[in-house]
Order: sequence, then C-alpha cells, then structure tokens
Amino acid sequence: MNSQDRPRLLLIDDEPYILEALKRQLSGEPYQVDTFQDPLKALESFFEGGEFAIILSDNQMPGLKGLDLLARAKEFAPQVRRLLLTGHTELNEAIDAFNEGVIHRFINKPWDARDLTAVLREEIEKYRNTPGLPGRRSSEGGADTEAQGRMQQTVEDLKQALTQVALYEDSHQLRRLRVSPRIRRMTFLVVDGNPKVRQLLLNTLQKSGIPAVSAVGSTEEALNYLQQVPSVDVILSEWTLPDLDGMALFQALRAGQTASAKALFILMTTREHREAVEFALKAGVDYYLIKPFHLETLIHQIEKRLRHVSRAAQESRIAKLRGLHFVICNNDQESRYKIQQILLINGIGNVTIADSGAKALRVVQERNADVLIVDCNVLDVNWVDLRSQLEEMSGDKLPPSVVVTSVSPMPQEFERIYEAGITAFMPGAIQQRDLFDSVFKALEADDRYDILDDDTE
Repeated sequence: MNSQDRPRLLLIDDEPYILEALKRQLSGEPYQVDTFQDPLKALESFFEGGEFAIILSDNQMPGLKGLDLLARAKEFAPQVRRLLLTGHTELNEAIDAFNEGVIHRFINKPWDARDLTAVLREEIEKYRNTPGLPGRRSSEGGADTEAQGRMQQTVEDLKQALTQVALYEDSHQLRRLRVSPRIRRMTFLVVDGNPKVRQLLLNTLQKSGIPAVSAVGSTEEALNYLQQVPSVDVILSEWTLPDLDGMALFQALRAGQTASAKALFILMTTREHREAVEFALKAGVDYYLIKPFHLETLIHQIEKRLRHVSRAAQESRIAKLRGLHFVICNNDQESRYKIQQILLINGIGNVTIADSGAKALRVVQERNADVLIVDCNVLDVNWVDLRSQLEEMSGDKLPPSVVVTSVSPMPQEFERIYEAGITAFMPGAIQQRDLFDSVFKALEADDRYDILDDDTE
C-alpha cells in the first residue's frame, strides 16, 4: 500500500517522550508513522526509504538542526510537506524559514492535539493535490468543500482569539521587549476588521513606546485616512478585511494614491500556507505575519527590513569616505590587517599602518590624516590626552577624527575614553558595520565632513 492510500509520516525529535506523545495521538489516524531521535539517521531514511507525505521535525537537535534537515528534504523532494515543531524562543527563526519557503508550517510547543490533527489532515490533502503526484485527486466537491469551509472558519476564529491572548500577554510584559529609538519614532497604521485585535494591537504598540499609532477597520477607511495624513511609515494590515482585502490595499498603496506609497507593508493573516505567502511576497509585500503572534515577532520583522534598507544607504555613505586618509594604529598584527581589509574591500585605499603610538603621531604630523583608528592597548602614548596632543602636533592642519577600538574592553576603558573627549569607541570584535558606524560618529562629532544623509542613522 503506497502513501496515497495510507500516507507516510516522518517524525523527528531527540526527546523520546515527544515522539511517544505524537505516536499516541496519531494511533487512530490512517497513517504510516516512522519516528527518529537522530536527525541524521532520519535524513538517511528519507533519502533511502521511499515516499513520505509529511516530515514533522523539532528544530534544536544534536547533530543537525531541524531547519537544516527540512531544507535538504526540500531539495531532494520538494513535494513533501515540511512542518517544524518550535518553541517560543525560536519563533523568529521559524517565521524566517516559513517566509523563505523552507517549511510549509510551524507548530508551537506545546501543541493542541485537535489542532495538530487538523493540520496534518489538511497537509495530507495538499500533498495529494500536488501537481504531478501519482493518484492526484481534487478536493473540490459540494459537501466536502462546505465542511472544509466551516472548519477553516473555525480555525481562523480560534487564531484570532489566540492573537488577542498573545497581545494581551504582551501588554502586561513589555519590560522584556526592547524597541529601538528608530522604530519608536515611526508612524504606524493598523488595519484589521476584528475590533478586539485592532484595539489590542494599537494599545500594545503604544505601550511599547511607539506613540504615533492609528487603527482602522477596513480598506476604505485606511485609504481615506492615508489621504488625510502627511505619511505613514508602517502599515500593518490583515489580509481578510470587510470590504477589499489587504492585498487590494497594498496594490492601491503602491500605485501611489497617497503620500505613504513607500510605507513598509506587513500583511497579517491566519492563512499559514506557503502558497499564500508566495503570492503576497511575489506581489511585493515586505513581510507576512501569521496569527497568532507576539509583538516581539512584529518588531523583529521591522528591524530586519530596516537593516536590509540601511545596507544600501550605508554603501552610499561609505563611498563618500574614499577620498580620506586613514591611519590604523594597533600593535596587534591580525587586528591591523582586519581593519585594513575592511577599508580596502570598500574602496578605501589611502591607508597608513602604524604598530605604535609614536609612529602614528609622526604620520599625523607629516601628512594630512583624516581618521585615526587607534587601539586602547597601544601604551607608548598618553592616550588620556590624545585629542589635545593631536591638536598640538597638527599645527595649522586639522587633527584627525579619532576612533578608539578595544577587542576585550575593561570597564575603566570606557571611562578613560569618554573623559578624553573621544566620542567614537568601538568595543568588541572588529566588524565592518561597527567600524563604519564609529567612523561616521567621529566625523560627525568633529563637525568636519558633511557626509551623513538626513534619512539615515
């Protein structure tokens, strides 16, 4: 009997009690069930053991993460339905994998037995309807379609209720959530036909430190609102709305009917199917949130998008540094090389290397140095008075802007650096973004170069 008659499920979790719980729950279902505690052996079985309809895997396992396993399974047999069991701490990772098509669904631990059974039945049906699959059959049909519609509405109602619970919990636990100043300055519009969810989202966002939040209940109200205000930075819209759906709102927005045409658009929905995600993302929606969700997940998605946008802005800013002369002063050869390579790969070739403070000061005295990147461990110069020394040595020339680094900073170093009037201190491992952020901060503090764009941070 093949998997079309009796679908075959592959269950993977390194905790045996979870596998036993899943097997007991599925004992009354018409499935063949294979279970593995070792993800590597499970993957070997998948490659060699024939046709599976569903893989349901935990994520955090020794030897191989569940998401890596499911990604390999997708390459080998993309028709297999890939489901991930995930805990709350891994939720953002699961959502990213869902948006990228690695998984079809994620199921939170602890799961509800009835919900899991319904999800597996639905995924089996989707597997059976996969184009090109032997024995493919249509699920269309009067009574069956009507029953499926009722079941889907029940599931959606439940997810709306769970969203309310999640947001209510968030509103009482916001001390755990850190919202960056940049997001706190943004303006939000919530569009949701469910009045309770809409109000909870508005209240929770405001309690998190985002004061500029408005909320409406339909596409028509949203468009009217957007035509009356200067602009909105983020639109958080439900897919299913009382009039036109969220995708219609998105299309109207991008058509330039309002001043908010370039707003970050995040679509909320209870539709946790990869097919729906692909439709939305291909249309240009920035992100896609599955209900229920916590505010932390929303903030994570916004931060991720801002980082993506800021990369392009950062590249533009870096290009303006290419005419400057940099001096790297560090007695550690590996650190000097790392900083020099970061500068070189970004097109900054006017770089002088010094392995002592005395050499660095001679370079500054003899040449026009624009930026001095110096490490705290360089001990042959009195760095407490560094800025005054540089001003004295530079004579008629402007002294360089100073960035101080320290791979392993000590608490007293912070105090010494800031007492010396140095505003750009880069502690920890040398990373490209941190390095350039520190350079821009130093240049801005010295008021020497007009190189910072108004719309970037």
